[in-house]
Amino acid sequence: MDAALVELLVTLDEKRPRLARTLRPAIESATESEILRSIAPPSAQTTETIDPIVLPRRDGRDVGIIVLGCGRGAVARRLATELGRSAPSSTLIILETDAHRFLATLLVDEWNDLLADPRVRFAIGPFPDTALREAIPPPADPLLEFGLGGLAMIPGDDPAHAGAIRNALQTVAGLVITRFQSRRHQARAEVTQKISAGLSSGPWNIFSSVSKQTTALKTLAPSIIDAARRAGHHGTTHLQDDADPFRDSKALRAALDVDIDLALSFLRPGGNLAPWLQGIPSLILVSSHPRLLPIETFDWTDQDLVVVTDPEFAPAYRQLGITPEIRALATDIPDHDAMNSVGHPPCDVLSVGNIPSASSVVDGLPPQLAELIESLAADWVRHPRTTVDELISTTNIRGDDRVMNAVRLALGYAATRIRRITSVIALAQAGFNVRVHGGADWASALHGTAAEGCWQGWLPTGPTQSAAFRDAGVVINVNSFATPGMLNMRSFDVPAAGGILVCDDRPALHQAFQVGVEALSFNLIEELPDLVSGVLATGSRREAIGHAGRKKVERTHSWDSWWTWAESRLRERFVARNPN
Repeated sequence: MDAALVELLVTLDEKRPRLARTLRPAIESATESEILRSIAPPSAQTTETIDPIVLPRRDGRDVGIIVLGCGRGAVARRLATELGRSAPSSTLIILETDAHRFLATLLVDEWNDLLADPRVRFAIGPFPDTALREAIPPPADPLLEFGLGGLAMIPGDDPAHAGAIRNALQTVAGLVITRFQSRRHQARAEVTQKISAGLSSGPWNIFSSVSKQTTALKTLAPSIIDAARRAGHHGTTHLQDDADPFRDSKALRAALDVDIDLALSFLRPGGNLAPWLQGIPSLILVSSHPRLLPIETFDWTDQDLVVVTDPEFAPAYRQLGITPEIRALATDIPDHDAMNSVGHPPCDVLSVGNIPSASSVVDGLPPQLAELIESLAADWVRHPRTTVDELISTTNIRGDDRVMNAVRLALGYAATRIRRITSVIALAQAGFNVRVHGGADWASALHGTAAEGCWQGWLPTGPTQSAAFRDAGVVINVNSFATPGMLNMRSFDVPAAGGILVCDDRPALHQAFQVGVEALSFNLIEELPDLVSGVLATGSRREAIGHAGRKKVERTHSWDSWWTWAESRLRERFVARNPN
């Protein structure tokens, strides 16, 4: 083997072992001179002279990009540079059907940066489908993604060669899409038969697919599925990565791999999980405000059992002809041994949560209105028993339902942010050892205050979080002003761990717990220092509250209890038609 080829193979073994295995037969079967005869013509453009590239996007997110032919690497290098600047979550795939052509440019041109870039994949081989699947292994399906519009094609340096690769790629992608459509029609026929027969008496195959970027859903879906499993059912949770350019093919494949009896969805109908699932019996949990989504545009059916966590969410669904069930959130019961196995720095006061602003949920607020909302929100924190409409009535803000709903939502988020921040600052000013966990916004929010330095980054869910709740003197929890009729998950997570929940006072808290015995409440920020001092001064009281709170969650607010209730509703709704 020629020395240059030996050196190239060593480099590939080090930087791209999979690619080295793919190219080894071609390297070992030819000389350097034979390989160099296959080199592409010099590119008419250099990295500097290629016209500016606007990277393709789909539904507001980055998509994968296939470069048709390696050429001499000019187009690939230009795209990789642009990816680093404006599309960090994208993937660049160099598709080349002539291994010798690719080896030739590796020998002659500069590819080290591309070989070292983890966002760049190499699909090399005479058959595009095989090469792509080796470059992007399952569960992603690049050819299906291509057919769905989730991959973009950009010609490489050699237009004629790129055209030949395009034709070959389109042919094999067409076959993949045809097979997928056939399987999709088969799945739809199976779902139609299930709908006609009604939900069986069980056990059920339950499927859920949620974004792993959404912390609440990433926790909710597995917890509910696990509770269903403990009750004898089968369940699958697919966690989607919204930044993954192969998200859609992974989600569709995951749904096809399960013989679904029941869909578990959040905010949206179960049929939204996959096109062929329209009308499948579905359990839809709504734990965020319906105003966050255009629910009136979704295809709801009588197979959707909607469960809202806040009574104030119900009217939005009743307007659509849906009668929702109302049930509070729940939590998992943490294991004592698991909590004991992890450590967490002690503190007097622990606060866990994010502080999204009004602009995070309502785009394009005019500056004057944004200032007014901040002022009103601060007043709401000082008078928390005021309703949002009472607050708005003191202003001249007017508009149609869409506008006023946006204002209500913005006010709720702004007031929640202010209350969470000011509660932390007040307790730090009072001299307590305070730790704050949540998003990075906390650092700037606390800068220059008595609580500067209290933010400690994210707190991992699971035993670490539970141990932190248990071991803190108290845990301050501020629910959202935007959802006044419900409790967030921390309201249950804290007592489940045996921690001392100090929560903003609201009717839902009194419905869930015996306040003063199983949990504590506050109304005004000014109340917190004395309340916390009283708890920390009496160890026996703290121990009693922690014990009582955990017992209450075990009896009433566990996901096992929640699932038992939900299963009974599902059986009442869907199994009655098919008692056998």
